[in-house]
Amino acid sequence: DKDIAWTISRLGNIYKQNIELEKAEKYYDIALSILPATYKDKIAYEFDILGTLYEKNNKFNEAEKVYIKSLSIYRGLEKTTANILSIAWTLDRLGLVYSGLEQRTKSKQSYSEALFMYRQLTKQEPLKYKAYVAWTLSRLGELHEKDKQIHEAKKILSIYEELEMSNPEIYKTHLIWIHDKINNLPKKII
Repeated sequence: DKDIAWTISRLGNIYKQNIELEKAEKYYDIALSILPATYKDKIAYEFDILGTLYEKNNKFNEAEKVYIKSLSIYRGLEKTTANILSIAWTLDRLGLVYSGLEQRTKSKQSYSEALFMYRQLTKQEPLKYKAYVAWTLSRLGELHEKDKQIHEAKKILSIYEELEMSNPEIYKTHLIWIHDKINNLPKKII
């Protein structure tokens, strides 16, 4: 079963490389249905890659569908650090998709769940995972700014300022961008 599943998933990879995304998805679904549970994370990863390709082609509904498949698989696996990171990353991507679909509430929910997981991982290895926290915060901040939720955007700015103090080279550019966004809002909103 495993060898057949891998062969089928490789066919999916060929279609993915040729940007025949629907065919690739079909082969990943078939492989997933016959793979032993211990290999399902590999198919979840392929769905994530497929989702990014759908995103790049502005096929947000298709991207949403495969990211949800990926999340379903990852959430059914053992809660290892790698799987938690994969869930958070997929939620982060799903937040981008929802933003592209103008579904900001769903986008904020996905980002918030990803942020929670990244923060949990940061407790284990701060240097390794703080960048994930920062990127997700910047995306959340942008959504709050679009929705004129300045109080929330300013909270995110203060968290970002703390991160910038810990590693100025990494966070300074984003901090300048966030300050610029907040300072360019109409004064009555602030």
